[in-house]
Amino acid sequence: MSQTNYKAYAAAKTFIETHPEQAQKTVHAQTEIGDRYNVQARVRDFEFTLDEEKPIGSYDSGPNPLEYILASLGACQTVVYKILAAQKGIELRNVKITLKGIIDIRGFLALGDQVKPGFQQLEYETVLFSDEDPEILQQLVRDVEAQCPIQDTLAHSVDVQARLKTPVFQ
Repeated sequence: MSQTNYKAYAAAKTFIETHPEQAQKTVHAQTEIGDRYNVQARVRDFEFTLDEEKPIGSYDSGPNPLEYILASLGACQTVVYKILAAQKGIELRNVKITLKGIIDIRGFLALGDQVKPGFQQLEYETVLFSDEDPEILQQLVRDVEAQCPIQDTLAHSVDVQARLKTPVFQ
């Protein structure tokens, strides 16, 4: 992590320590269906495509939502590795995380009351490219797992509140 990045992180951390009322952050996303199962997503000033695979009748024009979950977990952990390594003075030349999600699609297809529609299991393997002592790296792994927001979201229940808004037609 560059000194500039770390200084920005440290300044943000100091600000939140002294202004805890500013710690709550709301993140927004919007999705809209396209042709077949193609979905356009908007987050801040970014637009990207999610899609399903050709065997179920779509275009395979982008990763599917489950793949985005895996990529989000890996990306979040990678960012937290960079931050915590810089904070602790640990030199990391690279971080590579390989992730796998196991899902039984009978749940999605409503073919079994006992099968949930989401991932049954997530697995990942982390390779830290560093000359640091293995015990120091193992502690870094534990710290990242404890502080990664996406890992926490996936590992613990989250209160999901949904509401339907019906458009008004004139």
